[in-house]
Amino acid sequence: MSGTTPSTAQARPHETGGVFGPDGVPTSPRPVASTSRGSLLLAELSRLRHRRLVAALLLLGLVTIIGAMGVVFATHTTDVAAAHAKAQHQLAEESKNQQVYAQQCLADPGIPQSEKDNGACDMGTLTEDLFFVDPRFRADPGLPMVATGIGVGGALLAALLAATGVGADWSSRSIVTLLTWEPRRLRFLGARLAAIAGFVAAVGVAAQALGLGLGALTVQLRGTWQDAPPPGPEQSYDTGMLTAGHFWPELLALQLRAVLIMVLVALVAATLATVFRSTGGVLGVAFGWFAVVEVGVHAVFGGRWVVRYLLTENLAAAIIPGGNDLYIGQHLTANGMEPRLVHLSNGAGLLYLVVLAGALCVVAAALLRRRDL
Repeated sequence: MSGTTPSTAQARPHETGGVFGPDGVPTSPRPVASTSRGSLLLAELSRLRHRRLVAALLLLGLVTIIGAMGVVFATHTTDVAAAHAKAQHQLAEESKNQQVYAQQCLADPGIPQSEKDNGACDMGTLTEDLFFVDPRFRADPGLPMVATGIGVGGALLAALLAATGVGADWSSRSIVTLLTWEPRRLRFLGARLAAIAGFVAAVGVAAQALGLGLGALTVQLRGTWQDAPPPGPEQSYDTGMLTAGHFWPELLALQLRAVLIMVLVALVAATLATVFRSTGGVLGVAFGWFAVVEVGVHAVFGGRWVVRYLLTENLAAAIIPGGNDLYIGQHLTANGMEPRLVHLSNGAGLLYLVVLAGALCVVAAALLRRRDL
């Protein structure tokens, strides 16, 4: 008798790499994983964090945020009196030019007297408000613009980060070693995508916090917390300003959407790198889609329903406060044929990105599970 017990026989898998019963007969063809629970995710996070290109991208993002906010700080001031003085000077100059034009117009024999009597030479009344530009950095819409800019720029950096984080393993063939260490490919892919999503989410939250802090400092020193004036009657577009009574909740919601967009874009890039097994494949697909497909669709089907499903339009809908308005086709109204307005809400844009990222994850998982290395 060897003196072994069922408990010691069952402990043998950790030594032999198999799963055995008390009598030594294997009960499962799958070897026990060599990694403990959670260690694969931590390993992926560590590998991603220590990549030189990832560190360079993060440094680039940090320098960009600080540099852009430095420019904003330098180009704004609280000297409203000087701005009013400049507007008054411009008003006086323009009023003088109008008087000269009116005199020349009235003296011009080529203009019929009837047109002169009907005000052809009258250029209207000018006011200081037409020339005044507030030099202060307003919290609204300044801070939402900062959050949106960080979200858009962060999405681009997140795409590069995810693409190189996955594509480098395929180009260097280290993917073979990784899948030897963890042969369960779907588990490996899930841990990799989870690591990328968590890493990008942490970076996005930190970037938004930095932007909000620098923006708030600029508002305090070079701006005002007063509500921005409503858009003038000559502005027929949506300025995207936040609601005055719900400024902070809507601003935080905007920042949250921006971080979520960064995560979804990173997942799309990571799955494309898994499908094409290279970083260059992701860049090629991105260039082909944005520079060829979307431009072609806008040129050929600019007024058709297909524009509603373009990636750019849904990205804009996901991040712009209030969503994105599209004019697709025409419909008959009491005033005749008018453009048909299609509104894409923030939720619709985010749902589009979630479905796209989920579909690509399924495709990447199916190909990784069946393809040869």
